[in-house]
Amino acid sequence: MLVTKIRYVQEGEKLPWWLGLAYWEWSRPVAVCYPIPLNLLIRWSRNVYFWVKASHRPDWLANRLQEAHDAGFHKGIMHELRTQAEWLKLMK
Repeated sequence: MLVTKIRYVQEGEKLPWWLGLAYWEWSRPVAVCYPIPLNLLIRWSRNVYFWVKASHRPDWLANRLQEAHDAGFHKGIMHELRTQAEWLKLMK
């Protein structure tokens, strides 16, 4: 069997008995359908693809930038606390 039985089904259109829903096309209101045993495999592989794509770990550069941001933020807070302490000493 040649896998060329991909069918785009509009909303409200009736599905043939041998087609199953694989996924909804996000850019337009269309369902993508494949023959019934194949639609589950296509849906599963697509879900795995997007799960892997969305759950990546940050790379070295992103970690270094976050560490630098946190260090600068902490340094700024400490500077502000020292400045306030000096003002309080002058006010006494």
